[in-house]
Amino acid sequence: MIVMKRISYFSFFIIFILLIIFLVNYMKIKNGYYEKVGQYCNINDGIFNQYVLSYEYFFNEYFEYPENVSELQKYIRNNQKDYINMFNNLLMDPFSKNDSSFLYIPLYSKKSKMREGFAIISAGIDGKINNIINDTMYINDIDKLRFYNKVGDPDSPPYYKPDSTFKLLNYCFGKKDLLVYYKDGVASYINNNREFTPITLYQMIIKFRQLDKQIITLTLFGIVDSVFNDHITIKENDITAYCNMYSGRDLFVKPGDTIKLACFFKGEINRGNRIIKLKNCIKIESNNSPSSE
Repeated sequence: MIVMKRISYFSFFIIFILLIIFLVNYMKIKNGYYEKVGQYCNINDGIFNQYVLSYEYFFNEYFEYPENVSELQKYIRNNQKDYINMFNNLLMDPFSKNDSSFLYIPLYSKKSKMREGFAIISAGIDGKINNIINDTMYINDIDKLRFYNKVGDPDSPPYYKPDSTFKLLNYCFGKKDLLVYYKDGVASYINNNREFTPITLYQMIIKFRQLDKQIITLTLFGIVDSVFNDHITIKENDITAYCNMYSGRDLFVKPGDTIKLACFFKGEINRGNRIIKLKNCIKIESNNSPSSE
């Protein structure tokens, strides 16, 4: 009987010690998590203000997102030197157990095979990337990945934050990641709200001369004057819009069609001939073939 009591006391003592060890480790993990949340939120501000903007600079130049972070860094180093100094701090993932950087994933369009979107992913609460990332990920594949937060609307990405409530089950068995940022660049480009005809666009450029050197995303309305392999022209009175088409999308228009295009204006204008040159134009709709973009 005495031996049984000793065993019971010893078992209780062992359980009590294990419980204390568990609670100490739990509080340590929990406090560490909240500390990382604070680091993440500070980095997140920087990502939205600088890091993500650097991807948009790249997109505006090539109408495609970089294949990897190294390609972006090379571009920034050569074209936007002010941005290169912030990369080392912003790229580190505070949640990663391996002190890894945020995971950048270029997202391809199945239609054009171009990198029209991207996602930035954090290891999240368990400290490791759990999703299996293929060498080639398409824009719609982002919906198949497991995140603690929601993808949301690609045209207006929310401010992604980790769950403010620490859950031990997520830490041990979550098997999910944290989505830091997601963008479908071409979808946002098509859905811009700057609407012009050739005349109104030309008048705005002439009025605000500093626009000659700026990049403007716009929607152009007009009647097709001529169609070529890689461009179309739209005329309105004596103004001509020379529209270089984005090679990743079908055109299917003919002279005389009324058309609506998403376009880039990159400061190219011939004032003498009253010609505006536009790049990476994508047909949104025409009077013969509604858009399937």
